[in-house]
Amino acid sequence: IANLLESIETKFLALKNGSIDSMKKQYISNLFRYQEEHEYIDLKYNKGARFIGEILGIDPDGKLAVLHKKENTMYYFDFKEIQFTNT
Repeated sequence: IANLLESIETKFLALKNGSIDSMKKQYISNLFRYQEEHEYIDLKYNKGARFIGEILGIDPDGKLAVLHKKENTMYYFDFKEIQFTNT
């Protein structure tokens, strides 16, 4: 527990001191399947449609930014609006 509290305090102090950009970069670099082409299921725009996409980051509201490779269009997904496939 002590290690957890120390880690939380460290992150809190970094945010308090304005280290938002570096924390955002660290978060994005740890996204699952970041900058890799994979098949996804769109549950927002084209309900249930499968597409090949690439996660490129997040928008200011925290939505996942995914490039639809065939359409060359960026889509933004909130929680439970996109699914990973096993391929």
